[in-house]
Amino acid sequence: VMQQTSAPQISALKLIQMSNVSVENTSHVWFVAPEIHLKDVRCDNGLASFKEPHHVGCRSCEENKLQVSGGPVLDDELPTKQCWPAPRGTAEIDTYHLKLKKGFMTQKANITRSFRCPNRMACVGGSVSTDGWGAMCADGYEGQGCTKCATDFGPADNTVFVCVRCPSQSWQQNFQMSRFVLQDLLLFGLSVMGVSSSTRKVDSKILTNHFMSFVAAAGPVLQAVQETPTFSHIMQSLEYLEGVSSAVDEDSGSTGISARCILNYLSLPTHWWARIMLNLLTPFLSVLALTLLRGWRIAVVVGVNCFLPKVCLCFARYLVCYRMEPEHEGGQLFCEWALYTNFSLLSLLLVVASIALAGPALWWMLLGDEEHKDEPFYLYLTASYKEEWKSWEATRLIRKVFLAIICAALPISLHPAMQIMCISLVLLTALVLEMQFHPYKDNRWNLEEKILLTVSLAMVSVTSCFLANEYHWSSTHRNQCFLLTLILLLCIVPSTILIVLILHQLLREKGILKGTPTEKVEETQEPRSHSSSD
Repeated sequence: VMQQTSAPQISALKLIQMSNVSVENTSHVWFVAPEIHLKDVRCDNGLASFKEPHHVGCRSCEENKLQVSGGPVLDDELPTKQCWPAPRGTAEIDTYHLKLKKGFMTQKANITRSFRCPNRMACVGGSVSTDGWGAMCADGYEGQGCTKCATDFGPADNTVFVCVRCPSQSWQQNFQMSRFVLQDLLLFGLSVMGVSSSTRKVDSKILTNHFMSFVAAAGPVLQAVQETPTFSHIMQSLEYLEGVSSAVDEDSGSTGISARCILNYLSLPTHWWARIMLNLLTPFLSVLALTLLRGWRIAVVVGVNCFLPKVCLCFARYLVCYRMEPEHEGGQLFCEWALYTNFSLLSLLLVVASIALAGPALWWMLLGDEEHKDEPFYLYLTASYKEEWKSWEATRLIRKVFLAIICAALPISLHPAMQIMCISLVLLTALVLEMQFHPYKDNRWNLEEKILLTVSLAMVSVTSCFLANEYHWSSTHRNQCFLLTLILLLCIVPSTILIVLILHQLLREKGILKGTPTEKVEETQEPRSHSSSD
């Protein structure tokens, strides 16, 4: 054994014969002779072996090349070990070590082949060295491109390529299941109250609709900024938030909800169809109960208003297609509908389109029934709007459905620019229609709708700038923090104001707060106007 030698160079005039030798901690080994016979001569891992006429040995790899599959063995009966080019996405490389950029991963079967991860945050930028392989995927992810969820994790219900931890303790599982059900029941209950109170004019219903529409646009924006390095860096810098976050993670397991986790708790199948059925179970039972109690018309209005975007999202998420290698290099196209479902692309598109159109079609059918125009469900859809625009509520529903399909089929981690562009087009179309037709009877609601749509467009535009600068060489951390703060303000301030206005108006309408509801004021003013005219 030759240890820590300064590059052994062994030469002979006629013959070199050597066996059972290990050369360690050296950058190269050369044997030069007219005739060379070697057996079991071992070099360090990280070096490559070569055989040339009268010249045999081991040497360091060339620049941007690596060999970490084990130390080469110089033997007359064994082939040489070559260095391999560094894979795409390499951040650092030397003779014994390779570090990938975040968002890339590679596999032992072929180190020269790297894969772009559909969710950049799932690939931590793994390392490969002579000492072994570091983790390629973040905790909870596995597989090629880190696209699969590991054991004890499940795919998030609201987006593709994100895995959330499944809690292990019983109380945590019960809490997650309760949250899974209550998130639908709360929205359903608010809508039922809105329909039930639509026998008279109430401002809380309009404010609630405005809030739901604004949240539908703000949700994708918040998800987009949460998956950026700037946001992660800020959260890590705030030590007290990091401590709270770690405590929450230990207690609750994750910040999202996965239907697959809940199915695991109940020892039920976790196939794609089972996850869809579980997601739609609460909506179905809620609509069925309301049908039995109040009739099918109210059930259709409330069910479509609350759950149609969610139903579209459940199926539209399987429209996602992606590549982990460039198309011009023959990168394979992976589609969720082909990997996990029994649908063809055409049949899945027909299912999503049919669901998306069924809700507005049912509403338009109900609005065509003039015999029930004094019913609560009819007034809920029409009371706030001018007679010529009485079906305007259907356009708001279509907007929410389009936003849900866009967010599901074009996940922000995979198609950030495409998703932001599509959301901008939807919001811009809504703003143009609002400015053109002014559908509300009360102009203050027309003004509020214009303001909210303008703020939503501004928020999406700033987000587009933020995402474009995130990986540009000229961006600075200070500028990114400023843009992130502006995005959060544009999202949080209007939402908070709307929530306060909704609660205040509800308390006034219930008579808890002092003040006369709008409709009572109008009723008291009408007789006075008649008397004055008389």
